[in-house]
Amino acid sequence: MKRTCRCGDNLETHFYKGFSNTKCEFYPCHEVEGNLNCLFCYCPLITVDCSDVGNPIFIKNKEGETIKDCSNCTFPHEYDNYEKLMDAVCEKNVFKTCD
Repeated sequence: MKRTCRCGDNLETHFYKGFSNTKCEFYPCHEVEGNLNCLFCYCPLITVDCSDVGNPIFIKNKEGETIKDCSNCTFPHEYDNYEKLMDAVCEKNVFKTCD
């Protein structure tokens, strides 16, 4: 299936959706079904509420502030979630660059 990316290029492969960095000293950092996607090693949704797509929990730190704990979230590390993650990045305007 040919796919058009946001930049307008026709793409025949899905290699842009991720990779597994098996040489990383932390690999595997999460247990996922299938291959671990390392493209979003640091999730772009870390600064926003992503409860609608991921499964973060909210805990109190030692100062009593509520913080987001994503340590058990595998959403950005699953290949099938690439489009959902990119849609969430734009919907939440994470980088303040989306239309």
